[in-house]
Amino acid sequence: MATATFDTLKFANALKAVGVPDKQAEAEAQVLSEVFSINFREVATKEDLKRAVSDIEVKIREVEQRLFVKIDQNTAKIDQFRLELNSKIEQFKTELLARIDLVDKKLDAKIDQNKTDLSAKIDQVKTELSAKIDMVEKKLDAKIDQVKTELSAKIDMVEKKLDAKIDQVKTELSAKIDSIHLKLSGEMILLRWMFGVVISFLVAMLALLIRVYLSTKPN
Repeated sequence: MATATFDTLKFANALKAVGVPDKQAEAEAQVLSEVFSINFREVATKEDLKRAVSDIEVKIREVEQRLFVKIDQNTAKIDQFRLELNSKIEQFKTELLARIDLVDKKLDAKIDQNKTDLSAKIDQVKTELSAKIDMVEKKLDAKIDQVKTELSAKIDMVEKKLDAKIDQVKTELSAKIDSIHLKLSGEMILLRWMFGVVISFLVAMLALLIRVYLSTKPN
């Protein structure tokens, strides 16, 4: 006994995949299943078989037409959805760009404000530092002048002390030189006198020797 088998679940799932409603897909699958479930052994004539095949072809064409209609409808829906999605994307893109521009402007404004504030603070710090530097410079100049005055006074005092010591040493040396000169002068006088005495003694001795020699010389 030969029978034709038909997978209704597979066929119904195929219809559902292309957008056919669930109940309609199941009904069409059931109809085709009944058609394919004919017991060919019980068919009496070829005419019956032809009519059955013709009925199957009609049912298949009907299903194909319904599928094409559903596909066309789904294609139109997909195109519509694509258009709506593109529109929403463009709208979101426009809104996002507007927000980005707004954030960019706010950031620029904040950057400019911070730049202005920093410039003002830098100028203020610069002014304060300049004032402090001027004050420190004045204090240093005053201290330098004070130290210079004190050193000049100390140098003058040392110079005076050195002059006084030099004068004292000069006076003492002059006195010692005068004393030595006096001593040398006295010694020179004594030496001259002694030299004169020695000369006189020698002359007298020489004269005496000459007389003695003359007195002892034979005539």
